[in-house]
Amino acid sequence: MIIRIFIFFIITFIFTSCSMKSITKFTTSPYSVIINSNSQIDSIDKSQLRNLFLRKNSYINKQKIIPVNLLADNSARKAFESSILNMNRATLNTYWMNQHLKDIRPPLSKKSYNAVLIFVLNVDGAIGYIPSNMVDNRVKVINEF
Repeated sequence: MIIRIFIFFIITFIFTSCSMKSITKFTTSPYSVIINSNSQIDSIDKSQLRNLFLRKNSYINKQKIIPVNLLADNSARKAFESSILNMNRATLNTYWMNQHLKDIRPPLSKKSYNAVLIFVLNVDGAIGYIPSNMVDNRVKVINEF
């Protein structure tokens, strides 16, 4: 009898876990770079990512890419700038002042992880980064850091 109850709970747990609307992806990286799941892009290397967020390039495989950042004081943004852009805040500010003279603007910034997620879900070609534990089946992970 106890074994039947145990099996019932296991099956119930598996069924409810698999039928949830969002299934979280397991990863060891703290942050994931995401794009809408409908995109044809499956992965992107660090160099391509850096060029997109520094506005040196706007396309991958003929698809226009719209990068979106978090606010400057966000810990994920600091980690992104350090590990992907290889720049500290002062260097990045100088970079954007120089780009401003060329009429090149930095990526949009959003206030929260949810705002980045919603933007990526609703704007074709948008990419952003969120904590890996927020990733679900509505988006595709194209890089991790």
